[in-house]
Amino acid sequence: MTTATIQSSTELKETPNGQLTVIDMRAFINNKNTGHAASTIEASDVLDLKNESYIILFSGRRGDGKTTAMSYFAAKCMAMGNMKCMSNYPIEFMLARKINGVTHYYPRRSQPLDMEVLLNFDNSYSNGLIVMDEIPDIVSHMSAMTWKNRLMNIFVRQLRKNNNSLLMAAQQFRLIDKNLQWQTDIEIQCKDARKALRNPAITKGSIILMRWLDHSGNWTGESTEERLAHARTYHQGGDDIMAADHTELRAKHLWGIPGRTKPVFDTLYHQDVWESLRKVVMKLDSIKVGSGVNSQEQDSFREIAISFVSAIMDQGDEQIESTVFTDLVHAETDLELDMVRKALAAGRIGKRRDNSTGKRYYVFNGLDDTGNEVHFDIGAFSKYLRASG
Repeated sequence: MTTATIQSSTELKETPNGQLTVIDMRAFINNKNTGHAASTIEASDVLDLKNESYIILFSGRRGDGKTTAMSYFAAKCMAMGNMKCMSNYPIEFMLARKINGVTHYYPRRSQPLDMEVLLNFDNSYSNGLIVMDEIPDIVSHMSAMTWKNRLMNIFVRQLRKNNNSLLMAAQQFRLIDKNLQWQTDIEIQCKDARKALRNPAITKGSIILMRWLDHSGNWTGESTEERLAHARTYHQGGDDIMAADHTELRAKHLWGIPGRTKPVFDTLYHQDVWESLRKVVMKLDSIKVGSGVNSQEQDSFREIAISFVSAIMDQGDEQIESTVFTDLVHAETDLELDMVRKALAAGRIGKRRDNSTGKRYYVFNGLDDTGNEVHFDIGAFSKYLRASG
């Protein structure tokens, strides 16, 4: 495993206006490997959040540095990729960059996140970074809405279609909505080095240990589940067979100079998302999700199921575990679930069983258990489901 250390190359300085913390561009450039295998992927170097869409969760208990790590990656995108950033807490700093021997200063600030803009097909948020601290709180607000399933479908699909990447923080992976769990590409588990290493010489919060899990496989090409199955098949062990990488973050350069400059991020800031979500609910009849006309009748489980399957196809996912599909499709009765299954058959869904785990999968593209090539027909699926009654 690579253990890359991310740290500032310069001392902290005051910004020329005496408020924002100055961060040298070199603070966002990773050090070289610390003597480990050169073939191992360096996590923060490989991820391209500007040109690719990822959903990344930073997890960890209170005080373990998940918000600090998330804020660092947001700041890095704002500094190195010049990405616009929309966050539900302030992230701001002064970027220092030396050009031809002269240091230039560039203010970088995130925009306040407006859920109404995000969920209403607004192009102003396209090609940007969405940052959400305490994501279970926001998703729980969605859960309280009448149209919770629809809101979640809009939320995730808009991220993909608008080429957004989402950084979010939660204490545990299982605390976020199941739709969002399935959509999450990478989980970065954070631990404060002082506590994890039981070393009182380390200042609390100054070093964060990060364990990277590629849940979807979109980053490394091998999901966490596949890593575990591969290790079982070939009887491989080791310290951590599930993790794609381990990195460290030296975080002091994000704290600012007490009494003189602001910290780069403010986690005590509270943004009320209720009002913007209410506005979205009021407009739901005019929002299009998936194919078809958005009448009140079509906003049934059928349209939710079609939207969900469309999201799977849009993202290029070849298969999904059948029990996960059943859980996320939101059929509330056996009759509705039977309709969905018949619609899947109409679209010529494939089926596959993983003998190493015993899990069964629906195959949208690829080979099924019989060796036949599957190309799922979303049109036939939608047509059958809308015609059923």
